[in-house]
Amino acid sequence: MFVLQALLILVLPAAALWLDKHVKPAQWLGPVVLCYGFGIVLANVGWTAHKPTLSTIQSATVVLAIPLLLFSANVVAWLKLAPKTILSFVLMIVAAVTSALITYKLLGSWLKESWQMAGMLVGMYTGGTVNTIAIGKALNVPKPFYVLVTSADIMIGGVWLLFILSIAQRFCLLFLPPFQSTEPPEEPKPDKTTEPLAALSEVLPRRQRYKELGFAVGLSVAIVAISAGGSFLVYGDVLDLPVILTLTTLGIVASFFPRVRSLSWSFEAGDYLMLMFCVAIGFEVNFAMMAKSFSTLKILLLYTGCLMFGALLIHFALAALFRIDADTTLITSSAGIFGPPFIGPIARALKNRQLIVSGLTMGIAGLAIGTYLGVAIAKWLQP
Repeated sequence: MFVLQALLILVLPAAALWLDKHVKPAQWLGPVVLCYGFGIVLANVGWTAHKPTLSTIQSATVVLAIPLLLFSANVVAWLKLAPKTILSFVLMIVAAVTSALITYKLLGSWLKESWQMAGMLVGMYTGGTVNTIAIGKALNVPKPFYVLVTSADIMIGGVWLLFILSIAQRFCLLFLPPFQSTEPPEEPKPDKTTEPLAALSEVLPRRQRYKELGFAVGLSVAIVAISAGGSFLVYGDVLDLPVILTLTTLGIVASFFPRVRSLSWSFEAGDYLMLMFCVAIGFEVNFAMMAKSFSTLKILLLYTGCLMFGALLIHFALAALFRIDADTTLITSSAGIFGPPFIGPIARALKNRQLIVSGLTMGIAGLAIGTYLGVAIAKWLQP
C-alpha cells in the first residue's frame, strides 16, 4: 500500500501539470491547488494513508526543493530591474510585515500558535507556499495545525486569485495609474520558469539536459547533507531551523555561480518536488477530522483573511502614494502571495506579458527573503 501511495505522490503532479496546460478550468486553479485537491480527494474516499511514507516524502521534498528553486536566482539582475518594480516589491514586504503585526495585536490572544501563524503567513505573502513550508518546519509547527493553515490559505487565497484573474486590473485603475510600456510589444521568449516542465527538447540536447538535471539534484543533496551535518556538529542534533536557514543561504550562494544558475531543469525539478509535497499534504486533510477542528479553522480563516487583505490594502495604499502603476502593483503582489508558478497566468489575465520576467524575478527574490523574514517575525513575537 505504501509503495502505491508513494507512486501516486510521484505521478499526480505530472497529471496536474498536464491538466494546467491543456484544460481551461484547471488553468484557473493552477497545479498547486490541483495537487492539494488530488491528495484531499484520495484522503476522503476511503484511502488509508501510510503516515511514515507521508512524513518521509514531505521532509525530503521540502529540503531538496529549496536549493533547486534558488539556483536560478540572479541577485545582480534584481538590482537592474525598473526602480518602480523593486519599490513595489519592497512596499509589498513592508505591507505584509505591518499587517502581520497588526493582525497579531488584534487576534493574537485568540490563538496560542498566533506567533507561528504570523511568521508562516509573512513568509507566504512574501514568496508563496514554499516559504510557509520551510518556516513551518523551522518553527516545529505541529502537522495538524499546518494542514489547517494550508486549508485556510487555499480558501482565502482562492478568492483573491479569482478576483485577480477577472476584474482586479479594472478595479486598481480606479486609483492607480495605467502601465506605461517602455519597449515595443513583442512575443515573449520561452522562459524555463514560466511553464514548469515545459518543453523537454529546447536549447540543449535531451541527454545534456538530463546530465545537468542530475548535477543540480546532486548539488542540492550535497547542500542538504552539509546543512544537516553542520547542525549536528553545532547542536548535537539535526534541528529544522538551522538546517532550513543554512540550505537557503547555500542555495543563494550557489546561484552566484553562472554554471549553477544556468543549469537546465533545476527550477522545474524544485517546482515538481513542491507539487509532490502538496499532494502529500493533501493526504492529511480529512474532512471528518477538520469538522472536529472547525472552531480552530474559523479562527484561522479570520486570521488569514485579516492578514492577507490587510497586506493588500496597505500595499495598494502605498502604491497609490508612490504612483506605481496598476499592473506592476498587481504582478509584484501576486509574486509575493502566490509565488513564481502563478506569474504566467496572471500576466496573461492582465494582458501584459512584459511583466512576466520581473514578476518571476520578484517571486524568486521572495523565495530567498521570505524564510528569513518569516522566522525573524515569528521569533520576535514568540511569547
